[in-house]
Amino acid sequence: MRSPHGESGATVDILENQETPKAETYNTICKVEDICFINVFCEKDCAVDVVISRVSGIPLFLTFGSRSTAASFVTAVGGYYQLSVKWSVELCDEFVAPSLKFRTRFVK
Repeated sequence: MRSPHGESGATVDILENQETPKAETYNTICKVEDICFINVFCEKDCAVDVVISRVSGIPLFLTFGSRSTAASFVTAVGGYYQLSVKWSVELCDEFVAPSLKFRTRFVK
């Protein structure tokens, strides 16, 4: 994730070409504040599908090679969402941050 110069707010960007580091090309898939929730589905062949549902628009489908890589991506996006949009919202029920569980105990 990065926030390119000239755009307001954080965006979720995907690196298109991972084989050639000098020719990094990023594709912006959405703004963080446009995300409603994230679902994670584990496939039988160890691939993990992540579905990013947006406020307006078609859901985005991403596939990761391992559960730990998908968890890293989902928690990073969720952390940015909590920092920039609303701290008390967890985007994915499968990967809930322990700090959010602790903080929500004090909010009524």
